[in-house]
Amino acid sequence: IRSTNLTASASVTITSIQATLTSVGGNAILSIYSDDSDSPDALVATTGSVTQVEGLNNYDLTTPYAVTATTDYWIAYTPDMSITSGWVIKNSSRVNVGAWTVRGTAI
Repeated sequence: IRSTNLTASASVTITSIQATLTSVGGNAILSIYSDDSDSPDALVATTGSVTQVEGLNNYDLTTPYAVTATTDYWIAYTPDMSITSGWVIKNSSRVNVGAWTVRGTAI
């Protein structure tokens, strides 16, 4: 499992996560966790298992999840096997969040 934290710069509803992958194989699940003192805490959203391909992969959340501006979250990547080279959290509008791009509907 690989995970990374991020701070949402806008309140948005997340519907899917995109990851640009290299050296791929097998399947993967992505999950969003709440933060507790700079560590992952409770699971708040997850995707189904997706067969990975080289390049851009789309992981739909099983249920859309509303993130809150200035709140910390963790994204966890659970593959059979793979190396990630970049991520995008997506919906319809765009707001930069550090190395991440959040696309979503303002709430």
